[in-house]
Amino acid sequence: MALAASRGFANVLNVTKYRWVCAAKIECRVAGISWWGDSHGLMIGNKPGCVWESDALSEKVVARWKDEGGRPPTTVTKYGGNRRITTGSQSGVANIYDCARSSGGGSDVLGGGTKENPKPVRVFEQLVTAVSVIEFLPDSQVLAVASKGKKDTLRVRLPSPAFLPRFFLCGRPANE
Repeated sequence: MALAASRGFANVLNVTKYRWVCAAKIECRVAGISWWGDSHGLMIGNKPGCVWESDALSEKVVARWKDEGGRPPTTVTKYGGNRRITTGSQSGVANIYDCARSSGGGSDVLGGGTKENPKPVRVFEQLVTAVSVIEFLPDSQVLAVASKGKKDTLRVRLPSPAFLPRFFLCGRPANE
């Protein structure tokens, strides 16, 4: 389990042994934490808009890069077998980065991680309030982006290029 602590620390805890394992230190305040798909590392977003990739086994930061647009991230997710990274921001924008395109061969690659300033392959500007949750199905075909800032704010993207125009939650009348 990973917990955001004060002054830029993200603590990793072993829940079966009830022990502290290690900590990752980043600049500024932690905005979002997500485990890599293989559970060997963390993605940590900070308030100024940087994303840190930290290897929990070696206890080192393997990459640090700026989220496109410099918007402070509220959530960071790595999915698709560690192939893709998504960031959600306070302005309602969700960026999707492709690690296969962003890593490898170049002087700007930090320790084998993601490029220093990768470009998103997709940008979704569907919400007007801060992104609280970004989730994908395991096959990475369906994307859901939600916000707690406004009642029933949820957008779902299918394999087609567009989001569903309206997505109603259970118990909510369709005419609202």
